Amino acid sequence: MRALLSVSDKTGLIEFARGLIDHGYDLVATSSTSRALVEAGVEVQSVADVTGFPEMLDGRVRTLHPAIHAGILARRDNPEHMRQLAESRFEPIDLVVSSLYPFADTLASGADDETIIENIDIGGPTLIRAAAKNRDSVAVVVSPSQYEAVLSELREHHSVSVATRHRLATEAFAHVAAYDTQVASWLRGDSATETLPAELTVGGKRLHELRYGENPHQRGALYAVPGKPGGMAHARQLQGAALSFTNWLDVDAARALVAEFEEPAACVIKHTGGRTSATRAQRTAASSASTGRSTSPPRRRSPRRSSKRWSARDSTTMRPHSSPPSRGSACSSLTARQVRSRSTSAASTGGCSCRRAIA
Repeated sequence: MRALLSVSDKTGLIEFARGLIDHGYDLVATSSTSRALVEAGVEVQSVADVTGFPEMLDGRVRTLHPAIHAGILARRDNPEHMRQLAESRFEPIDLVVSSLYPFADTLASGADDETIIENIDIGGPTLIRAAAKNRDSVAVVVSPSQYEAVLSELREHHSVSVATRHRLATEAFAHVAAYDTQVASWLRGDSATETLPAELTVGGKRLHELRYGENPHQRGALYAVPGKPGGMAHARQLQGAALSFTNWLDVDAARALVAEFEEPAACVIKHTGGRTSATRAQRTAASSASTGRSTSPPRRRSPRRSSKRWSARDSTTMRPHSSPPSRGSACSSLTARQVRSRSTSAASTGGCSCRRAIA
C-alpha cells in the first residue's frame, strides 16, 4: 500500500507517518513534507522521483501529473483501469493526506495581495477531490485531528473500512468547499457589481456546538463564515453557562443596538428585544447604567456625521472598523439567520464589507 503526504500543517506528521509505515504503507511526499520526514529519520520517496519531473514554477506544480492522479483515481474493481495503470507503470495510491495552504491565516495576517494569491492552494484540493471521488478504494485525510482515528482503525482492523473512507470523503469535500468559499469571498471583495452574485456559497468552521437549538429538543451549532477574524462569534465570554441558539440571537441584537451610538454604549437584551440601554464616557459606566435606572436618553449616532462602525473585540472592549458597508445594503448590519428543520437548527449572521469571520 502507498500513502501520499502533502501537508502545510506539520502537526503530528512524524508520528502519523511512522504509524502508517508500521502498518505496511510506503510513503510518497512533496518537497517540504518530505524534508520534514527525512529530518526525523522517516523513510520516504519524493513526488519528483515518482513523476520523473522536478517541481516547477516555485512549487505551483508538484503533484499535477498522471503518475499521481491516475494512481489515486483508478478504480480497483475495474480491470481496464488497472490494466492501463500497469501499462503506464503507475502504482495505486491508497491513502492521500493533504492539509491546504493556510489561506485564511494569511488573509487575517494583513498580507499583501501577492502573498495571499500564493497561498491559494491548487494541487491540494485537486488531490483531496480525486481521493474523495474514489472513496471506495482510497482514504483521504485533510486534518491532523483525523490522524488518530485512522491509526486506531488500522491497529484494530489492519485497514481503513469502507464506512470510514466514505465518512472521510464527505468531510473532505466539505473542507474543500469551505476553503474555496474563503477564496471566492476574498476575490469578490467589495465589488459593487457583486452585491447579489449569481452564485453564493457559505461555508466555514464550526466554532461551538450549542447547548440546544431554537428549541430544547433541537441541536444547534455556531459557524464562522469566511473573512478576517472578528465579530461577535469570536467574542470572549466572561461568565455564565454556554450560550444557546436564542442567546446568540440576543448577542447579535445587542451588537446591532450599541453600534448605533457614538459613545461607549451598553444594553440589556432578552428574547432579541432591548430592555435598557445607556451611553457614558466610560465603558464601565455605560455597562452599570444599562443595568440600573438611567434617566439621560442615549444619543444615536448620525450616519452622516460618522463613518465608524463598531464591532466586538471581546465582551467588554469595542473598536472601530473603517469603510463600513453602504447604508441599507444586505451587509449593513449583522442580522440573525435561522436555519430550521424538524430536529436541528443553526445560528449564523450576515457578513460585512470588512470581511470579518463571523457566525
